[in-house]
Amino acid sequence: MLNFEEALQIAKSKKTKINHCLEYEDAYAFEFANGEYSVGGDSPVVILKDSGEAINMISYAVGAKRTIIRDFEVE
Repeated sequence: MLNFEEALQIAKSKKTKINHCLEYEDAYAFEFANGEYSVGGDSPVVILKDSGEAINMISYAVGAKRTIIRDFEVE
């Protein structure tokens, strides 16, 4: 199982700007949050804890209820 630092490195290889993370039981969702609502655009990248696979947020969110463990800024 990946820890936060390992997941962050994978996310940074997929997405250049990251400043925010939502941690779920089975994944980390990394994004660049600028305080503005957006439709489309710069979508979060989700890194699955068990495999390290990077998927998009819609693929992760569809079909299951997800509980956020923590919501925090990333430096």
